[in-house]
Amino acid sequence: VREQLPDPDQVEEALSEDWFSMNKKRVLDALVEDPEEQGRIKEVLKQHYVQLDELFKTFAASGSSIADAQDLELSEFEDFCHQASLVATGPHSTSVMVSCFQECNGDFSHSHRQPDKRSRRGGSTIQTAHVARPEFFNSLIWFSISAEIISVLSFPNFSIKFFVYSFPF
Repeated sequence: VREQLPDPDQVEEALSEDWFSMNKKRVLDALVEDPEEQGRIKEVLKQHYVQLDELFKTFAASGSSIADAQDLELSEFEDFCHQASLVATGPHSTSVMVSCFQECNGDFSHSHRQPDKRSRRGGSTIQTAHVARPEFFNSLIWFSISAEIISVLSFPNFSIKFFVYSFPF
């Protein structure tokens, strides 16, 4: 059984790589400006990294073969959002999910957020085709901030309580 448990050093290394990638396009800085708050978020991700990685892989594989389970297409992301109850069913749910999908991949072209306040250029205007695991983690932060609630992801085998935010937009 011990061999099946995740190696803490490998988890730490994978999280470090993902954390770096989460801010490649300054997405993390646009979502959470305060470095101390970013540190608290990183600790929450560290505590639940293995479960979140498995959750990501499950949804990434849902629309494709297991071999292609490296990213989420929009339809897989929408399925995740609905199953996790991150969006209400209604006419605006798709636009909310698309906004999150684009921003978490660095496309701020239709957003009030800017990845770098010193620059008004914003992000890419290219339509986002998929999100990888770091962008998926950004989406969890995005929903936590946007909803200004305690996010709880509930699935048959586990639930994860996320962050409490109350940021003025």
